[in-house]
Amino acid sequence: MKATIVLWILAVGALMNSCTLDQRLDRKEDRLIGVWTIDKVIYDRYGSLFNKKVTSQYRNDIFEFLPNNRVYYYDDDINFEFEGNWNVVAERRYNHEGEHEIDFFIEMHFYDPVARDAFGYYGYISRLTRNKFHFHVADGRGELEFRFRRS
Repeated sequence: MKATIVLWILAVGALMNSCTLDQRLDRKEDRLIGVWTIDKVIYDRYGSLFNKKVTSQYRNDIFEFLPNNRVYYYDDDINFEFEGNWNVVAERRYNHEGEHEIDFFIEMHFYDPVARDAFGYYGYISRLTRNKFHFHVADGRGELEFRFRRS
């Protein structure tokens, strides 16, 4: 009888402490808040056998994610800072084995006052730790993988 009660208490405790999707989104957003410098950028062209490092195009570029969903992007090449907003989005899907998975995406929107045009990034997070962050953005011909380090 005691074993049944203990198992029941453990099951209820595990159910009560499991994270909801909103809690997981909040944790991802909390980890992103701060200043991130682009460390490496790799371009993987679809159908190509090899990746291409394109880090020089983004060297010393900085993203600063703020808690109020504001983001600043400093482009070192043109010495200009863009202001925008950001959001973390979760998408539920099933993998090829039928298992339920959740992917996390970041959408960022910026306005370029010089060119009077809007631009943005939408991609998935493949790695997010305290000091490293990998962000993948697809274009029509391939995928850019941005590797950030916390500044």
